[in-house]
Formats: sequence, C-alpha cells, structure tokens
Amino acid sequence: MRSDSVLVSKNIRLTYKLTAKAIYVSPSGEVTLIVKQFGPNAPVPSLTVEYLESLCSQFYFGGYNHQNAIADIMLLNSVLRKRQYDGFYSALKENLTNNRMTIIASDLF
Repeated sequence: MRSDSVLVSKNIRLTYKLTAKAIYVSPSGEVTLIVKQFGPNAPVPSLTVEYLESLCSQFYFGGYNHQNAIADIMLLNSVLRKRQYDGFYSALKENLTNNRMTIIASDLF
C-alpha cells in the first residue's frame, strides 16, 4: 500500500466469507483491501466506483450521498488536486473493471 493512499471505509462485509477491515485508494486509482477471513473459498466480489463512493460517503459524510467523495477526501489530505479528478476516476474505474486490487489478508486459512 502506498503512503499517500487514503482510507475509504472500515469493517465492510463484502461477502458472507469476506470482510474488509479497511479499504484504501491511492491517487493513481490503486485499490488495497485489508481483509480478514480470506482463503481459497472466499472470492473477492467485483467492486465499482459507485460502490466505493457510497462507502466513502457513509464513512466520512454520515451517510449523505456526496459526489466525488473519494477525490474530495484526497483533496482534503493534499494527495490530489481538483484538476486531477477526471484522471483519477478514470484510473480507478479501469482498475476495478479489470479486478486489479491488492489484497492483504490478516488471517490465512
């Protein structure tokens, strides 16, 4: 995980067998999942930008829908500039569409 990644959400049940202890996104659109209960029978579901935006809105904005929630949090943390929003969301969407994510498991079984 990159040092400039921001936390998008914590303790999210992705599937019956898979819980994300934390979800991080970098300014280049890289997604890192820190999971528990991960194993060969726990597939990672397909994630979308809209889903991550929803999680971020719940986590930071009290459940209110907030357009560009992830990029705005990155802007507040000085890791992204407003003019970079389009490129960021394009890269994030491409990574999620192609299921390119880094998964760090705390408990392997």
